[in-house]
Amino acid sequence: MLILIIEKLRGRIVIRIVVRDFREASNLSQKELESISGVDQTLISRIETGDISSPGIETMAKLSLALKCSVDDLFEYQPKQKVV
Repeated sequence: MLILIIEKLRGRIVIRIVVRDFREASNLSQKELESISGVDQTLISRIETGDISSPGIETMAKLSLALKCSVDDLFEYQPKQKVV
């Protein structure tokens, strides 16, 4: 059970970081990403803050098209490691 909780938490963190990193790399605000993708800015914000841990595949497909990457990229992406 502990493993499932950790994996779910990891998934939340990865999806949140991935969407934000791809959006920022594209020099887009959340509002601009909403306009391009058709995904509501509130939903984008909730994904980026981790409030939504499992966005639907349709949402991820829309975001990936707007961010010019594949859906797989959003799940396989390795976020940048910050050096402290």
